Amino acid sequence: MNRQSRLLNLSLLKTHPAFRAVFIARFISILSLGLLGVAIPVQIQMMTHSTLQVGLSVTLTGGSMFIG
Repeated sequence: MNRQSRLLNLSLLKTHPAFRAVFIARFISILSLGLLGVAIPVQIQMMTHSTLQVGLSVTLTGGSMFIG
């Protein structure tokens, strides 16, 4: 197995500006969803001090991400 086949090929990002824009937008979107998945439960815990409400918010957020 050669070295090139084991590494990520980023040539499309270098040569196609439209693909680069979509890639960056998708990266920001995924990063934002990850931060949101942490920030909402932390905010609810700080406001209510209720683990039940934190669990409910995590369940609803996860369900909405799963559904679409």
